[in-house]
Amino acid sequence: MDTRSRVSLAIVLLLSHFCIGGLAWGLGFLQGGAQIDRARTAEERELLAPVLAADPAFKDVTLEKNSSGGVYLSGSVPTAADSDRLRALVVKQIGEAWLQWRYGVGAPAKPKP
Repeated sequence: MDTRSRVSLAIVLLLSHFCIGGLAWGLGFLQGGAQIDRARTAEERELLAPVLAADPAFKDVTLEKNSSGGVYLSGSVPTAADSDRLRALVVKQIGEAWLQWRYGVGAPAKPKP
């Protein structure tokens, strides 16, 4: 094999190495992110399920998997005070930053006089 062929082969092998390495890194990154999301969802369920079970006012509130990881609370509670109380309990368990887009619990609207 002449020098030119060896250089060409070395370049092809080097480029292949970088492409395969980049692909492996990317797949590992995606899989790691999915594992983090699953772990966060499980952790939040463990923290919030007892909060919901402890109060009859929260019986119609469900924990659903959020598409970006963690859980999403949805459903309804009897009063606005119950909604505020639930929100405070959830913030205490998982923090305000996580709650911003994952709280869909409402109370019936007050009738207008």
